[in-house]
Amino acid sequence: MSNDPTQPNMTVPYLGFLGNMSDLPIFDTDAGYPAIINKNHHPQPYTLKRGDRPLIAVKLLVGTAQINFTLLNGNTSAIVGEIPMSDASAPITYVPRNTQDEGNDSFVLEWDGLIQVHGYWTRVYRTVRNLSD
Repeated sequence: MSNDPTQPNMTVPYLGFLGNMSDLPIFDTDAGYPAIINKNHHPQPYTLKRGDRPLIAVKLLVGTAQINFTLLNGNTSAIVGEIPMSDASAPITYVPRNTQDEGNDSFVLEWDGLIQVHGYWTRVYRTVRNLSD
């Protein structure tokens, strides 16, 4: 916009968002995410022995600055430890939303049983199962 009458008026289109972004759900829980699955994308118990490793599948409805997963005791809901989200044992940061496009409809992390407890890394040796069954 200009106060100079010899200059043409110009507008800039803007598509915004009305609402509070923090109120939007991050995970697509209606589609069953996040989920613990096997390599065939089926839920099952895991022993974490001899390559029997669960996969953590996540579908994001909106992008997020960071994803962390916390392992809870199935009986008490007490925190057991944090699950590393990358080879660098660090959280995944600045994750875009998933789309319906093939190959981007979710992302999957193979979990090897490693968790962080009070700043130290340890391995889970008990059976892990999907609690959504």
